[in-house]
Amino acid sequence: MSSLSMRRLAEQLGVTAGALYRHFRDKDAIVQQLVDEANRSLGQYLKAGDTGASARSRLLALCDAYLQFAFEQPGYYDVLLHSTGRRDLDLLPGPTKSENFALLLARVSDAQGERELRSGTAVELAISLWGLMHGLVGLYRQGRFGGDLVAFRRVYMQSLKDLLTGLREPIP
Repeated sequence: MSSLSMRRLAEQLGVTAGALYRHFRDKDAIVQQLVDEANRSLGQYLKAGDTGASARSRLLALCDAYLQFAFEQPGYYDVLLHSTGRRDLDLLPGPTKSENFALLLARVSDAQGERELRSGTAVELAISLWGLMHGLVGLYRQGRFGGDLVAFRRVYMQSLKDLLTGLREPIP
């Protein structure tokens, strides 16, 4: 988003830069509007994917919904991961403002309640999952998996299952 300029955006929209300033105070306000829309879209995917009979299956379904969002909404995905100057970012670990992260956190807590994950700080476990999802999708988008989405989805889901299995064990 650093290459976004009000002038270039106005040209693309066929309006003057002054017209943009009547609706947005500055470039950061436009970026934040895009981030808000992207978060709403991600939230729709996560809520639709929030299904399953057990806490573990709901957690894995949520992770799969994240992957679906990343591939069906690549522009929004990029906005969420690569925008700077956002005012909605959480400082983790700690209380969360993000409804999307809060949903993941709730599923992690549910899995802890069903003893599918070890007890401890749910935020830290959720960060581990969130980071693995982001990282794997980023590697795929760099071409590290050869572009085969079916094969990548298998690796992605297996990696998540492996992490969840590892997170069941107490820390030595």
